[in-house]
Amino acid sequence: MSDVFDLVAFEFEYRVLDLLDRAVSRFARDYPKQSVSAVAIYGEGYYGGFHVSIDTPENDAKMVAKWGPRGEPWIGQDHRGQYNNSPADFTFHAFDSWYPKGWLDRIDALTEGNGVMTLKNSRGSAIQIDLNSDGDEAINEPIFEELTTVLVKFGSQAESMAKIKAAATFRLGVRMQDSQCVNFWSPAIPSA
Repeated sequence: MSDVFDLVAFEFEYRVLDLLDRAVSRFARDYPKQSVSAVAIYGEGYYGGFHVSIDTPENDAKMVAKWGPRGEPWIGQDHRGQYNNSPADFTFHAFDSWYPKGWLDRIDALTEGNGVMTLKNSRGSAIQIDLNSDGDEAINEPIFEELTTVLVKFGSQAESMAKIKAAATFRLGVRMQDSQCVNFWSPAIPSA
């Protein structure tokens, strides 16, 4: 076994794309008339839990009305207005999830003693991770980048996006648990 935490070995991109497709397909089947304001991935970089959450315009508006005036960090702001950027507070939180087998065990084995490991991303770049110095954010940041790349790819696939009934204001997003890593955007929805 290598001394590198290799995302390719976990089939990371494939598994996250599959998770997204599975969640969106099941949602479209179970709630065909429900308008969707956001599809987001909520990631637990250290523990290895990845969740697809889906929000509705009604819940989004309720969250913004309640928390927006207080300036809470789980309310985002962009050129289209305020929005709920907390997948844990979406109507359909953790609608589907993936827990990679052996993820945490591998991190613990690699960081035993000094808290340091090398993570190899899907592009083959090696990233030094120091959990002792930087805490969970050290692993959250590269995993966040990977999740964002995968969600952008998913959002550009017409057959994937055509499955849901996107609201007039629709966003895709990624948020890492207990982290500053958060990004939501309004994609151009490709036509099928």
